[in-house]
Amino acid sequence: MATFHHGHHASAQMTERILRVKVRVKVRVRVRVRVRVRVRVRVRVRVRVRVRVRVR
Repeated sequence: MATFHHGHHASAQMTERILRVKVRVKVRVRVRVRVRVRVRVRVRVRVRVRVRVRVR
């Protein structure tokens, strides 16, 4: 890989790899955020159910 480092084609491959990695990271972050939101919603629902039971 080091021998192709100074070539234009190699630099193009590097940029493509960097972009792919960035896209993957963005997707992972989005998935994590969605999971966190779902967990928060579930916790809120559980708390509401507990409160209703206590009121009864």
